[in-house]
Amino acid sequence: MYELSRDDDGDYHLCVLAGGIGMYEVKMKLNTQELDRYDSEGKSYLDDLAYSLAKYHNTTYKDRTGPA
Repeated sequence: MYELSRDDDGDYHLCVLAGGIGMYEVKMKLNTQELDRYDSEGKSYLDDLAYSLAKYHNTTYKDRTGPA
């Protein structure tokens, strides 16, 4: 489960539901490469990115995430 939003500055943020027993939200600002892939691949790319973010937010995306 995820949500893509745009803030007042025009930046896009992906917010995903993560966790196992205790569920919580994780939010990440999309970078230029991710936005380009979203433009070219559409929702399927966002589905994959959201899954990856939910699973690897403490490792791969650690420096780019924060609480929603």
